[in-house]
Amino acid sequence: MRSLHRLRSRAFRRDGTDDGMALAVALIFILVVGIMVTAALSKTGAVLKTDYLVRQQSQVQYAADAGIERALQVLRDDVSSNPAHFCPTTTAPGATDVDMTSSSDPSSKDPGGLAFNVNLGVSGSPPLRVHYACHTLAGGVPDDTQFTTPGFAIVTTGNKTTGGVDGTLSTTNGVGSTLDVNGPIYMAGKGAIGDFNKTITISNGDFVEFDKGDLAGCTSNLKTIAPTDGSGKIIIGTPATYSSTCAAETPVEAVQTTNLPAAPGTAPPAMNFPLTGTATCKVFFPGTYTAAPALLTPHGGGTPEANYFVSGRYNFDGIGNWTVDNGAIVFGGQPGTGDATAVPGGSVASISDTGCAAFKNADAAAIKTLLALTSSPVGEWPFGTQFVMGGTSTVVIKNGFLSLYTPPTDAAYLPGPAASLIAARSAGWTPTGPTDSARGYTPWAGSQPVTSCAGACNNVGFVANGQILAPNADVSLTGTNGTVAVARAGIVGATVTLAATASVSGGNFFFNPFGNGTGHGIPPERRTVKVTACVDPANPSANCIASPTSGTFTETALATIDNFGIRPIRVFTWRAT
Repeated sequence: MRSLHRLRSRAFRRDGTDDGMALAVALIFILVVGIMVTAALSKTGAVLKTDYLVRQQSQVQYAADAGIERALQVLRDDVSSNPAHFCPTTTAPGATDVDMTSSSDPSSKDPGGLAFNVNLGVSGSPPLRVHYACHTLAGGVPDDTQFTTPGFAIVTTGNKTTGGVDGTLSTTNGVGSTLDVNGPIYMAGKGAIGDFNKTITISNGDFVEFDKGDLAGCTSNLKTIAPTDGSGKIIIGTPATYSSTCAAETPVEAVQTTNLPAAPGTAPPAMNFPLTGTATCKVFFPGTYTAAPALLTPHGGGTPEANYFVSGRYNFDGIGNWTVDNGAIVFGGQPGTGDATAVPGGSVASISDTGCAAFKNADAAAIKTLLALTSSPVGEWPFGTQFVMGGTSTVVIKNGFLSLYTPPTDAAYLPGPAASLIAARSAGWTPTGPTDSARGYTPWAGSQPVTSCAGACNNVGFVANGQILAPNADVSLTGTNGTVAVARAGIVGATVTLAATASVSGGNFFFNPFGNGTGHGIPPERRTVKVTACVDPANPSANCIASPTSGTFTETALATIDNFGIRPIRVFTWRAT
């Protein structure tokens, strides 16, 4: 019995001690868990507070980003709708940025700023106003004086309104002196080293290659044919100002097409001058021709006989190859303001040196008197001529001179660009308005270039003071010994071939944009802008562009964008700084 009691007593003590230890462990566990929960709750509060601050900061950051994107959207739209409003030209480095969100500006797209909620979770919170400003660093916006089509010295279209044809610009006749082009060149499609047997040096302009949506391929190609070190076949004469670039602009956007008026009626017969005695000048009148004009050629000795085309529009409808040969000399109209002499450096410098000298500076009344007409010729202009080539019509210079003076830019005479020679377009070229076909012209469909040279082309000349506008036709200009090939207001052709030997002087074989070589002065394809967007959470409605504070959050981006507003403008790149 004593032994049993002792065992129970030991068991009781053992169980009591074990229960106490378990209770202590439980208390310690609860204490530790409590400490951990307290720490966790404290951490959660800190995290929630930090998360709220991060969210608020992110919202401010997103708002600034949105301000940058919105500014670029406004700039893209503004090029087409109001080109002179925002950042119109290059501004001085220290000039004030242009506030694009001014509430006092009636043209502002977001007057007073772009509105966001300060607290995304509270719909009634005061709006956070994002303001943005612009500063043009390089380039400019198209307006009435910049980036017009005559600003290009050479444009190739590939005979397509959308481009997509390679090898549209080429040079031939071997190596030697470079060809000088005084103005920018636009080429639809890629060029290859093999297309350029002679190097082209461009002054006062860019070399622009249409990338056809393949910007990477275009960029790679330009590194081959127009590298920045000047080692390629295309050399940019002033790389500090101009560059070789890939265009987003299609040919139909690059070329200012013209909706021709109704085709003129049949031209009256040509007249010999003087009216009695030996003819020294043959006079042609504006109108439609279905056969090539029969030219008067020099008889030799004394003042050479010549041909004079009265100022006006000439529609050559399917005349085939009109060859200027046997020393024939042709003048198209009277010179306009700024027109140069007919053949610089050639044996015939002006109309006064020929048998047509009596028609120099002759106005409508004088021509009427000289030819004893009862009324002035139908379709006569004050100066210049426009030759419209339709069907199979081409001009071939074999042995002679052809000089076309600039037609008037007055809309009463010429509703399009001041083009001396036009290849009538096929249906669909003109973006709006009636086509050339609807106006009575036969679309050009020749089998050889609309302008070309036959034979050796020695001592011949072709001068166009107005633009050569042949977007659906090939244009070829050739120069050898004593040859003159000049386009003073630009060339537009499906393809353009410039062929000149080393013996041709630069003054007799050159091309420049409208304006007698002045160029447009600004790279035509792109402009670089600085865009600044700001927000001020402490002062949500304040104009942080005009009055920034220490709490203002500002983001700056540099963007390179297209200059053209005919279709959606592309932003090439932008980055925040």
